Amino acid sequence: MKPTKLLSTVLIALLLIGTSCQKDDGPSMNDGEQQENVPDNFSEYFGNNVFKNFLGTVIDDDEEPIEGVTITIGNETATTDSNGVFIINNATVKERFGYIKAEKEGYIHGSRAVVPSNGTNKVTIMLLETSITGTISSGNAETVTSDDGSSVSFDGNFVKEDGTEYTGSVDVIMHHLDPADEDMPMQMPGMLYAQNEAGAERMLQTLGMLAVEL
Repeated sequence: MKPTKLLSTVLIALLLIGTSCQKDDGPSMNDGEQQENVPDNFSEYFGNNVFKNFLGTVIDDDEEPIEGVTITIGNETATTDSNGVFIINNATVKERFGYIKAEKEGYIHGSRAVVPSNGTNKVTIMLLETSITGTISSGNAETVTSDDGSSVSFDGNFVKEDGTEYTGSVDVIMHHLDPADEDMPMQMPGMLYAQNEAGAERMLQTLGMLAVEL
């Protein structure tokens, strides 16, 4: 019996604190915007709620448009048309952080994070197909290796989304996101933004990622 849903998509990333990153389609935070006055909560860096407009395109890894993708920004949703295009107006986001989710069966869930600008914010999301890399069984420690040599080890302990134990077989879907690939910024969920040990905001540089979905 195959699981219908287990844990949400896992993104394994090797990150290095730095002063530069690959640019998002939308405006990105730069060194001049990094704040040294550390707030009580990291989310305070994002500012107040604002209403922004978004125009986007969802494509596959052959750069072909994907129709019927559900797009969510804040409480607003839309569906891509035959050209892979979506429009969402007056979405509630933060002054310095907008989060866009893209979901369609047959593809790994995608997302993008941008710093909203005035006018219409344009974004492109590339979804990766859910091709199965390997199948493992619960209760057994196993390692799944993709064709490019990337591997992930599992201890065999799996839980469902409701937190209860799962027993049975597990399909593992893996994609290596290569930082040298010019398409990576469209494939990568979120953005390269974090806080250091002191709580101050920093941009990051990726050394590579694995998108893993069970």
